[in-house]
Amino acid sequence: MQGRIQAWLDLQPGFPTADAADEYGFYIERCYPVLDDRRAFFQRQVQSARPGAGYRLAARLAEAGLIRSAWTTNFDGLLPRALAETSVTPVEVGLDTTARVLRPDRSGELSCVALHGDYRYDALRNTDAETQRLDESLRRALVERAREAPLIVLGYSGRDTSIMGALTESYRQPGTGTLYWCGYGDGPPPPAAAQLIDAARAAGRTAFYVPGAAFDDIMRRLALAAMAGASRETALAIIAQSGVEKSRPAPFVAPQGPVGGILKSTAFRLRCPIEAYAFAAALPAQGAWAWLRERLSGRRDLIAIPFKRQIWALGTLSAIEEVFGDVMSGKPQRVPLDAGEVRHEDGAITHLLVHALAGSMAEARGLSSDGALLWDAASVQNRRLHDAAFHVCNAVLLYIRRIGRETVLVMKPTVKVFTAAGAPASEADEKTIKLSIFGYQHNDKFNAAVEHWRRALLGPGVVLPVPPASRPDLCSQWTGCRSRRQS
Repeated sequence: MQGRIQAWLDLQPGFPTADAADEYGFYIERCYPVLDDRRAFFQRQVQSARPGAGYRLAARLAEAGLIRSAWTTNFDGLLPRALAETSVTPVEVGLDTTARVLRPDRSGELSCVALHGDYRYDALRNTDAETQRLDESLRRALVERAREAPLIVLGYSGRDTSIMGALTESYRQPGTGTLYWCGYGDGPPPPAAAQLIDAARAAGRTAFYVPGAAFDDIMRRLALAAMAGASRETALAIIAQSGVEKSRPAPFVAPQGPVGGILKSTAFRLRCPIEAYAFAAALPAQGAWAWLRERLSGRRDLIAIPFKRQIWALGTLSAIEEVFGDVMSGKPQRVPLDAGEVRHEDGAITHLLVHALAGSMAEARGLSSDGALLWDAASVQNRRLHDAAFHVCNAVLLYIRRIGRETVLVMKPTVKVFTAAGAPASEADEKTIKLSIFGYQHNDKFNAAVEHWRRALLGPGVVLPVPPASRPDLCSQWTGCRSRRQS
């Protein structure tokens, strides 16, 4: 029936084509030209709606402190209704309560921001002309929040130019907030999402497109991955009641028979430092990361990052004073390192830990290092490309990841390429040489490389000081590097 109606509309002048960007706004304004009539229509549609499993799980994630705020173009109020099942108080923000958006995040509260109004209180913005305008207070708040905090986009096509303009402004600025744009189908991202991701990456921000990610499924995955204890049991009960998992594909089943090999992992259990130093300092308005790299150039006894408007560091107090004494305000304070931050693979705390670990391993094993990359200068091999000579060294790239409740070190064997003069090779030349080495590498060669670096870097219960040049009584330590292997 919908197809027949659309076919008829396509024959009439002045109607948008199917899936046109202005389709929704055109028809809602044509059916209900008067604003109050549109509000009444939507009120009838949503007043009897009840939160589904996704919203109920989102409320539990908020109760666990894993969701700090919710920004929506919807006006159904389903998330605030779902929060009624929890101890969390919704702070509803609409066009007539924009001042609330400036409230700091508080424990036991969740800001629920209706970007285009709420049918119960303020003027809705539904038509194409109306949605081109976003309240300036909400716009500035959205720009700032996306710059600082991770953002997950769900169930949104990106057709709204006012919101996409605010997000583009935010992700073109330096910031620590990671973007995860989740698409419903398995196809490419919507054009607006693709453009936003490209703009974010061009500005040095971290942005991902996650295909095949429906709202209920994402909430289910987050709840199962991040919650524990009684909270997890509540989430499991919600999932069981709703049947969220009924549509999931059948699980993989391994064939029965004798074991023909051993499944190995490149992940090794890791116990990270539990504290760092944090202190206020006069950070530059832009380029804080580059400014820190310049200050720390040539030092192996101090690792530092900008985090939460402060500098967080692993090192000794004397090293901190030497490097930051002229810009530091107040004494450094010990702060806990939350293992949960490692779930952010490109987050600041993960960066701090992996660079500190790489430096400690390089110092302990006599290796060269550059950030999270280690290489053995004694393993040099000669290669030629485009009639030019290159030196290739065996290398390993380190990652720190969170698997369930465990923190692990992941090792990826690679190579480091230099010119004959000893300078780092260009990105294009290094890529070509890597492809010639790894493009035809079989499992046995990769396994040998992993085993080489496991033996070179790790051992039962190995303990490494952080930073590497410090006395053990003045620094944190890495311990417990063990392989996560299964047969």
